[in-house]
Amino acid sequence: MTKKLYYENPYLTNWTTSVTNIIKKDDFYLVTLEETAFYPEGGGQPSDTGQIDNIKVLDVYQEAGEVFHKLPPSP
Repeated sequence: MTKKLYYENPYLTNWTTSVTNIIKKDDFYLVTLEETAFYPEGGGQPSDTGQIDNIKVLDVYQEAGEVFHKLPPSP
């Protein structure tokens, strides 16, 4: 399960972590991280935006306690 850094420091923009899983779904990749500061979409609030290793994060959502980061297909 992802450690949710956004509860500890909502202003955090840079951190080092490890990828715990990569799932190819449709034409996108869903990535889970050991820790994340990306706040997931929920309650009418849009998800955070940014990049993971210079790859744009398209969406962030939570499912069953895990935070998924949706990334575009590789070129």
